[in-house]
Amino acid sequence: MKLCKISFALFLFLGSTVLTFGGSFKSQFPEYTRTWIGPDYWANRLQDWRVTMGRLECLEGRANMPLRTVHWLSGEIADNGEPFEVSVRTGTLGFEALADGTAFSGVLLGAGEGELDYRGAALIHHHPGVGGGLLAVFNDKGQAQFLQNNDASLNRPILATGINRSPHTRTGKLGNFEDFRVTIQVGPDQSGERDLAIVVTDMFNGEQVSEVKLTGYPSSKLLGGIALVSHGGKKTERRFWFRDFEVSGSGIRNQPKRLFGPVVGVLYSVDGDRLKLNAQFPPLGMNDSQSTKLQLHMDGAWTDVGEEAIRAPSYTALFDLELAERTADLLYRVGYETEGQLSWFNGTIPLGPKANEEIRVVGLTCYQNMALSADGSWGEGAYGSPEGRWIPHNVHYPHNNLIHDLHTERPDLIALLGDQIYEGGNPTNSDHSEGNPHLDYLYKWYLTLADLGRITRHVPTVVLVDDHDVY
Repeated sequence: MKLCKISFALFLFLGSTVLTFGGSFKSQFPEYTRTWIGPDYWANRLQDWRVTMGRLECLEGRANMPLRTVHWLSGEIADNGEPFEVSVRTGTLGFEALADGTAFSGVLLGAGEGELDYRGAALIHHHPGVGGGLLAVFNDKGQAQFLQNNDASLNRPILATGINRSPHTRTGKLGNFEDFRVTIQVGPDQSGERDLAIVVTDMFNGEQVSEVKLTGYPSSKLLGGIALVSHGGKKTERRFWFRDFEVSGSGIRNQPKRLFGPVVGVLYSVDGDRLKLNAQFPPLGMNDSQSTKLQLHMDGAWTDVGEEAIRAPSYTALFDLELAERTADLLYRVGYETEGQLSWFNGTIPLGPKANEEIRVVGLTCYQNMALSADGSWGEGAYGSPEGRWIPHNVHYPHNNLIHDLHTERPDLIALLGDQIYEGGNPTNSDHSEGNPHLDYLYKWYLTLADLGRITRHVPTVVLVDDHDVY
């Protein structure tokens, strides 16, 4: 028998149903309660948000947890300089603090500023930094406002502030019965830069509450992602809700294949003719389907081979079955129905090496997403400087070069050897508060699996855990 050839690559790695059509998007958040917002979004952090009663709600409003974000994955600001518009309805949630002008809700424009992979840009939250984009918001004093989120310091300099024109809006204690539409219009100026305007309208009476303009903003900085933001400011427990998030215009590019879920990823192994396949899902709601099915492509057709329950709190479904004798690679797909739509996650089960044949094993360990973390709880910035928080030198996620090399190497087996996550600082510090540890763990594990899952869906994988994998 030949020796097993093992190539270890040791890397210090660093909702919903929607309407999408040609440069346009409109959210349709479900009426029931769920942590997973939907396939078009990535939330920072997972435990900080939920959907309920047709709207998106931020659950984290503490002063030491600033700028909670939900990034829109399935679209982006195009690099064509064309106009576009973003709007969302928003209001206060769960607080009656006096306004001080430091809390706000609204939209983050230009996440990653065109320099980051959309998945890396979707991590932007908590601290500002180069590449962090532009904030277009409505603050707790009733003012429309533009702020920098791309400043090299830990501050968010104000670029422009509008006047609160309503004597009844956010002039005293803040209540829970609000409904405002924040509309941001973006267009080119004569020099090729960007002119922007925010208009805030009271949905109860149609009154224009505040407006502000920003002219000559660099077009090179207004590229990349778009996110909804809830920022508690200096007080405690100040949170906001959102609904009817809409994006339109020739300056928007839809990316319908950029989704998170409903199947996040798959890990499987094959021992002889026995297949064990573990399908990972996001945190589902009680009204969601609690089962998934597996199909194999046999004799020219897709065939059901099993249906399994999705078990909480891991939100995984494990299939364990015998495979028929085969002479070629086998295609599989995991099916899940959400809100009336059936989606499939496809992969390949290779035939595998023959007896006494040399095999190639790739080992991976110490998976990291950022040099300096989003919340500053771990690590150092790019080249030892915190100024470069949201730039490619600091944000390692996703590991596209690694995935390319793995596809090139064509391993027979992948061994995840431990520290698939780091509980602190990748991208945020650990959260052991009541009700949150499993969601905080999943928040970090989803990043790993969504990245490495691009190869594990096609290659048998075994997993070992180390100290950082265990809370």
